[in-house]
Amino acid sequence: MPARAPPRPLVLLAIALAGCAAACTVALALSNDHLAQPGVRGALLVWTVLSYILAGLVAWWRRPNCRFGLLMVAAGFTSFLSGLQSANLALPYTLGAASDLLPPVLFLHVFLAFPTGRLDGWFERALVVGGYVVAVGLRLGAMTLGGFGTGNLLELASKPDAASLVQRVQLVASSSWR
Repeated sequence: MPARAPPRPLVLLAIALAGCAAACTVALALSNDHLAQPGVRGALLVWTVLSYILAGLVAWWRRPNCRFGLLMVAAGFTSFLSGLQSANLALPYTLGAASDLLPPVLFLHVFLAFPTGRLDGWFERALVVGGYVVAVGLRLGAMTLGGFGTGNLLELASKPDAASLVQRVQLVASSSWR
């Protein structure tokens, strides 16, 4: 594989600034009146988002041929998306609820792909692909059936029992990678 040049400093700076802006979602957690201990949740979200994005940028800059840094950056921004479910507005809430279980799958992907950024064995690939299917497919299925409350913009049919069943299946299936 030909050697890649490190990313330009302006690209790294732009992504770092976007990560810092994403970390401002702590304000969503603090303004939400339905969360228990919003300050703690907000602080954990900022810590996760910034640590993955900034460490991923350093890894990408230091080893541009390795996908690991980019995978860490993706994990940080996905944590930000998941944190949007703290919003009181319907659109960010829907995006956050839809991506709620993606961060654990991406963290699993990061850990299994260390240090190259690639999944080497068939078992690791199957586990990660299964995690993405469970996290995205079943979540969207439950949301289209009316799960996750009134702020859910993806609801196509109000079937709370079916949505609850899909959510339970999702939680049982996700227990293999949590």
